[in-house]
Amino acid sequence: ARRETARFYEERNLLLTEHALLDDDGDGEGTREPTIETADGATAASFTLGMPGARSAATATATGAARPIPATADSVLARLYGERAGLEEQVAELRRLRDSMDPDIYESELETLLVDLALKSREIRAREGGEG
Repeated sequence: ARRETARFYEERNLLLTEHALLDDDGDGEGTREPTIETADGATAASFTLGMPGARSAATATATGAARPIPATADSVLARLYGERAGLEEQVAELRRLRDSMDPDIYESELETLLVDLALKSREIRAREGGEG
C-alpha cells in the first residue's frame, strides 16, 4: 500500500501531506515500516485489540484484520474456510518476514499466496451460492 501511495503521488507530481511513523518504544525515533524485529514494532506486535482469546477463534486476514471462521454444517465449506484461514495466516507470516527477505522473492511469494487466496475465496463464494 505504501508503495502504491507513493507511486500515485509521484505520477501526479504531488507532495505527500502525511508521513505517518510508529514510535512504540518512546525513543522519539519512529519508523514507517515497523516490524517485530525492529525496535519500533515489537511492542505493538506483542498485543492485539479485542476480546481475550479472539485470536484463537479467528484468523488474520491479508489486511491484518480478524476474520471469524464461520460455522457451517457443510463439510466441504468448512474445509474451504479452513484452507482460506491457512492461506491468510501464511500471508500474515510472510509480511512479518518481509524485512529479512530479498524484495523480489518476497513479492513473488506474496503474489502466489494472494492469487491462491483469491481463488480460494472464489471457490467459497461459489459453494455458498454467490457469484464465482
